[in-house]
Amino acid sequence: MAKNKIKKEELENLQKINGKLGQIKMALGEWVVQKRNHSASYDNLFKEWDKGSDELKEAADQLKEDYGNINLNLESGEYEIIPTADNKVEDDNQTDS
Repeated sequence: MAKNKIKKEELENLQKINGKLGQIKMALGEWVVQKRNHSASYDNLFKEWDKGSDELKEAADQLKEDYGNINLNLESGEYEIIPTADNKVEDDNQTDS
């Protein structure tokens, strides 16, 4: 059975954003441990975090518009559709035997 995948450029964009957020998270952790340049570093890092979070939300909203509600594997780009009342995976009209 073929696996569903998002477009390569969509996956690369999400991986890039996710990588950026990972770097920011590492930087925040280092900042907490070192407690150096407290106010300036703190403000700048959280501004970058907010920006990255906004970019990720925009990308996720676009994917939802393009693919519907999905669970996405950021490593491979494979996704599964999340069943909702509108797109149930199983047939609701099945009868018990």
